[in-house]
Amino acid sequence: MLRDLTENLGGAPIASNIELPGREAAVEQPSPGPVGEPARSDSGPTTAASHPQSDRPALRNIAPGKLAYEVADLTEGLELRHGTIGNASLVFARLGSLGAEAGIRESDRWFCTRDDRFLKGFRELCYKRLGRGPGASMVAEAIAHLEARGFGCEREPVASRIAAKDGAIWLSLGPATNEVVKITPQGWEVVEGGPVLFRHADNADTLPTPARGGSVDLLRRHLPNVSEAHWPALVGFIVATFVPEGAFPILCLSGPAESGKSFTTELVRAICDPVVGLDARGEFPEKEEDLFTIASGQHVLSFDNLSRVDADISDALCCLTTGAARQVRLLYSQGNLHTLRVRNPVVLNGITPGIQREDLVSRSIFIEHELPPDAKRKESQVRREFRQDLPLILGAILDAAALALRDGEDTTVTPRHRLEDAACFATAAEPALGFADGAIVAAWKSSQETTHADLCGADPVVEGITRVLKSSMEWNGTATDLLAQARDTELGNGGIPLSKDFPRTASGLGDALKRKTKILEQAGYVVEKERGRDKRRITITRQVDLVVAAANGRQSPVIKVSRPQRPPSDDAAAVPSAPAEGGGKV
Repeated sequence: MLRDLTENLGGAPIASNIELPGREAAVEQPSPGPVGEPARSDSGPTTAASHPQSDRPALRNIAPGKLAYEVADLTEGLELRHGTIGNASLVFARLGSLGAEAGIRESDRWFCTRDDRFLKGFRELCYKRLGRGPGASMVAEAIAHLEARGFGCEREPVASRIAAKDGAIWLSLGPATNEVVKITPQGWEVVEGGPVLFRHADNADTLPTPARGGSVDLLRRHLPNVSEAHWPALVGFIVATFVPEGAFPILCLSGPAESGKSFTTELVRAICDPVVGLDARGEFPEKEEDLFTIASGQHVLSFDNLSRVDADISDALCCLTTGAARQVRLLYSQGNLHTLRVRNPVVLNGITPGIQREDLVSRSIFIEHELPPDAKRKESQVRREFRQDLPLILGAILDAAALALRDGEDTTVTPRHRLEDAACFATAAEPALGFADGAIVAAWKSSQETTHADLCGADPVVEGITRVLKSSMEWNGTATDLLAQARDTELGNGGIPLSKDFPRTASGLGDALKRKTKILEQAGYVVEKERGRDKRRITITRQVDLVVAAANGRQSPVIKVSRPQRPPSDDAAAVPSAPAEGGGKV
């Protein structure tokens, strides 16, 4: 290959100043100087000093073969790391000292060799060091050379915004800076670089450098449309986006038109995982595969105006927040698989919650918006004030995350929550947030109970059972019998048909009875199944006390919290009270 790179192109002598084994050094073609000056012949690239009237290097008249060789040789000075996303291997590089000497911005940043930002920086480096910008084929060959070297490095996992490693949580401030926040049980600090490889999506935005001395009360004044009862639930979700292990919660924002649901989505996303412009208000993808692809490149997902969550979407969201791997066929290949491993918190908003599946309700936090009591402020004004407060708000959230990392393992919540890891993590952070013990989980459970009650009146299975048990307190039979009797009520109920979402098969109805146990209890029905020799019989009993108990449970859920006992000095160190400026250790 080396001989091919230095072969004569079109019969002209090739330009080269590189000694090759067994060959004499070729003579570089003279490069023309500025108008009115004689041509020069330099053995190295022309520098800006050669042209007093220009601050950029002059173009070199260099043969493509020699330029390709020099471009490949330039890659030897770059630092490399080997990152993995799922089963895919990626090489990360930074320009380092070569880029710094050439005056290139972001020379200390690690970028995937396939990303546009690295390719632009590498082209600029070639132009400033070699006096010529390489073509696409030369860049592709240089990238192939880099990857061949990089794949020999030790493998490291790649994160998008937040990662847990070495007993700490690492938060990348964004693509425009090399600063990351290291969160430990002792506190947090802003450092350069860090041990985690981060690859940000194209629309990722940069967080400001967090500051100390803030409080979540600064965020409260920007969200007057969130009620006091729901406020701990919202703050608890923001803190839970830092949980290192376990399932993430889903935040569902609902309320009347013009109540600020989309704007709340934007502000929450700006704290956890900001994106450029209005990308926080994106639409839900049509294909499940697209959803997993989006999730693999971001930490927090947010979808705007989602009025209905179908069964397929519900299952995908459950997998997304709990953690799942999806295998898809690699493009342009018939036999290889590409695995997408995801675990993301999600924000949804719509006029109504739109969720009907019990498994998704138990993973969700529901925030009902109210119309602001005062005159509506301009979004531009609120954004401007929010950006000014964001460093202090972020610092307060990091204080809470550090305390949660310290005490989360030894904190227990009774009764247990479906999202046990997130519930204990957020509860451990309550002293730093100024909330009473159990306030966050109590707000989570209260919102779920209210949603269950709202779903009872609109649930198609509850409607069908209510029709069948209209004049009796108990029913017994098979799922086939229940389906037939429910369909008979369509004719005997004034011609009112069942909901289109009512199961149309016996097996589908049986599965719905299993999934909707909690909703049925809220409506006052107890479902028991008994398997016989050839059939599975179902007994449905109506119990009014369940409705009363459910209503009482919605009023004030009692949460008991057990925290680790620590000396007062430790608590003071974990929750700083004196304001301070900038980063540094707690």
